[in-house]
This record gives sequence, structure tokens and C-alpha cells, in this order.
Amino acid sequence: MKGKLLLAALIIALLIQTVGCAPAAMPTPAPPPPSEDFGERLVAGTPVPAPAFVEVPVGEGKAAGIAVPSAEERLIVRTGNIALLVEKTEEALARVEALASELGGYVVESNSWRVNERLHATITIRVPAESFDEARRRLKEGALEVQSENISAQDVTEEYVDLEARLTYLEETEGELRELLDSARERGEKAEGILAIYQELSNIGIQVEQTKGRMQYLERSAAMSALTVTLTPKEEVQVVEPGWEWLHTARESLRDLVKALQFLADIATRFIITLLPILIIIALPFAVLGWLVWLWRRRRGKKED
Repeated sequence: MKGKLLLAALIIALLIQTVGCAPAAMPTPAPPPPSEDFGERLVAGTPVPAPAFVEVPVGEGKAAGIAVPSAEERLIVRTGNIALLVEKTEEALARVEALASELGGYVVESNSWRVNERLHATITIRVPAESFDEARRRLKEGALEVQSENISAQDVTEEYVDLEARLTYLEETEGELRELLDSARERGEKAEGILAIYQELSNIGIQVEQTKGRMQYLERSAAMSALTVTLTPKEEVQVVEPGWEWLHTARESLRDLVKALQFLADIATRFIITLLPILIIIALPFAVLGWLVWLWRRRRGKKED
């Protein structure tokens, strides 16, 4: 009986602490108080519903007592987009890749395509934040013209501080759940009760990993600035329009000639095989009639003589 009461007291204390950690600025509905048979149900193996995730409101960094970084320590994510007119796209693309490597950065993505036989390209690089301005300056120096430029900066310090507070809260909750799980195992509680605690512990663990991942992403984004460069080649004045091929024109012309000869041959064949016999059949009676008239006139002429 003492073991059951101790286990129930631990669970009630955990629930009270969870409610107490919510900041006053963003109150959350308090869970219903545990019933008197809460500990009995857990020990008996009856599943106890547990929230899928522990809700930790954003903006509790200051309330949690975590110091906000000074202006020099703030996390600033800088990104830039530059469109450059270059002499040759291939050479400019190689220079951008070499510049990223020289400054301690790397290429994130590179795409190229052709328009009227002219190569265009877009490349995204990441360079250390302290080298961001130098990279922009050197890129513009190596171009014929800067067609456009857009630079943006996002302060993610507050979000990072909130994530730190969230992580602290989650880790404390995770530790208390582990103690509760160990206590239940030592007392030989039923599998269903232990499983309920283990499931909630797993949910907390997932949130811990997600929070750490987001913090690492913000750190990397602030440490390595992204710069997207669009490369457009200079338009060249050409006497002959690009894409003109004499052999192709000659082949097309020869093909047209063959088609015309085929058309004439088809007409001649149809005339000889179809129309000519019809004309002969139509003209034959008139020819016979004309011959008979000619004979009559001839005989008449001889009689008159």
C-alpha cells in the first residue's frame, strides 16, 4: 500500500510541476486533477492517457531566467542574391566556386541552362559570416555589370533563446520521467503502467531531438551566410544569326524538290491511266462521225466531177 501511495504522489508532483512551468503571459488550460485511484490504475496496469507532446509556449526564455545575448553575441542570419553580367559563364562559374572554397565555404547548389546557345547559370554558396561582405565585393569586381543585388538579415536570437528554455524544460521533464520509470521498475509494477510512462518518455525524447536540431540549424545558418549568384553572359553581335545551318537548308530544299517531282509524276500517272482512256472513249464517236462525213463529202465531190 505504501508503494502505491508513493507512486501516486510522484505522478501528482510531476503534473503539478508541469502546470507550474507554464508562463503567466500565455496561460494554458490546466489538466484535470488526478483522481484518487490514479495510482491504483497505474499499478493495476490500466492505460493512463498521456499527451503526445509537452506544450512549451514560445517566448519563455526571459521567464526561464536565461540571459539574452548582447548585441555582439546575437544570431544574425544573412542571405544575399546578386545578378551579374559576365564575359563567359563557364569561367565566372569556376571563379565563384573557387572563391567559396578560398573563403572557407562550399557550394550548396548549381544550375545551368542555355538560351539561344548562350549559357546561363545560378549558383548558391555558403561562406563564413565574417567573409560575407568580402565575397560580395570580389564577386562584383569580377563582373562586367551588377544587374541587381538584394541583401537581407534576420535576427533569430529570440527564437534561439526560447529554444534553449524549451530544451531545459524538456530535459528536466525527461529526467523526472526516467526517475519515475526506474522507481516503477524497482517495485515490479505491471507492464501496462510502465508502458504508459515509457511512451511519454519517448515523446519527450523526440521533442528534445527536434529542439536540438532546430538550434543547430540556426547556429549553422548564422555562422555560414548564403549567397545566390545569377550569371548572365554578355550578348555578342553576330553577322550570322545563331542556329543557321546551310546544310540543313540544302536538305530541306532538296526534299521540297523531290516532293514537287513526286507531285508531277502522280499527276502524269493519273492522266495516262485514268483520264486518257476516258478521253479516248468520249472522242471515239466524234472521230467516227467525222470520218463518215469526210467520206460522204469525198464521194459527193467525185460524182459532181
